Amino acid sequence: MSFLRQVGARYPDSVELGVVSCPSGILVILDPGYADMWSGSAEPTPAFDASDDAATRARIASAADYFVGGNDGAAVARMAGFQAFHFIYDLPPEGAEKIIQRIADLSSEHGLDAHLEREPRRIPHRERAQRVADLGGGDFVMQGPWVAVVGGLLGDEMRVHAIPHDYGGHVGVRWTEVVVAAQSLKKESSALIGYIGVDYGMALLADADALSLWQHSGHFPHLLEQLERNPNETGTVQLRGARLLGLSTSWGDGAFPVWLDRGGKGEVVAIRIVFGDEKRRQMMEQVWERAARA
Repeated sequence: MSFLRQVGARYPDSVELGVVSCPSGILVILDPGYADMWSGSAEPTPAFDASDDAATRARIASAADYFVGGNDGAAVARMAGFQAFHFIYDLPPEGAEKIIQRIADLSSEHGLDAHLEREPRRIPHRERAQRVADLGGGDFVMQGPWVAVVGGLLGDEMRVHAIPHDYGGHVGVRWTEVVVAAQSLKKESSALIGYIGVDYGMALLADADALSLWQHSGHFPHLLEQLERNPNETGTVQLRGARLLGLSTSWGDGAFPVWLDRGGKGEVVAIRIVFGDEKRRQMMEQVWERAARA
C-alpha cells in the first residue's frame, strides 16, 4: 500500500521513481493527457473540444505565432512577461492587437526599439522545444498547456527520484519535488526556468524526438494502468531508443515550477519539478473544507 496521501505514514527520505533517457539531448516535461497535441516536426493543427461552438472554433483556428523583433525585442519581451523568451505562440488576432499596444507602450516608456512580428508559418512543437533548449531551457505554450524544456543533456539514462513530505492536516504525504539527476556534479547555481501546466494530475518526462512516436489511444491508457498499479504512481513507455517516465504529481492539477541546477561550467546537474509548498498545502486544505461543507 502506498504511503502517499496518508497522514502520519512512515516514508523514506527519497523514493526512486525510475529512469528516463533522452537520445536527442532534449527533455520535454508535459501533462501526458495532452501528449496527443504534440505536432512533432509538423505544423500544429487546431485543437478543439467537443463543446466548442462555431465562434470558439473560428477563434482557435485563427491563431498564429509571433515574435518580438527589433534591436531591443528580447528585453521588451522580458519586461512584458508574455511567454518565455521573445516567442509568442498560439495567439488569436484580438490577442495580437493587445500585445502590439503593450509592446508599443513599453518601447515608448523606456526608449527601446521593439515590435511584434508574425511568423511566416505555424511553428512545430519540436522546433519550439529546440528554440527553448538553444536558449538555455524554459517553457512554451502548446495550444494552451505550458510545456517545459531542458537541453544540453548527455543522452544517457537519468535516474529520477521524489522527495516526500507529510504536510499534515487533511493533506498527508505528498511529493515535495521530483528530481531528474542528469550528472554527478556539484551544483553551483539554480534557476527557475518555467512551469508545466497539469490538468490530468500527471507529468510526463519525454525525449523531444520520441514524443513524435506517441500514439495516444494506446500509450496513454497503458500509462494510466501502470500508475494505478504502482504504489509510487509511476509508469514507463518505451519509444524506440527512448524511455519515457510518467508520474503522478500527488497534488492533482495546477501549474508547477521547474528549476534547473547547473555545475560550475554550466553543465546540467539536475532538473527539479516542485510540486509541494506551503501555498499549495493551504489551497488543498481549503478544497477539503469546501468539500466537507457541501
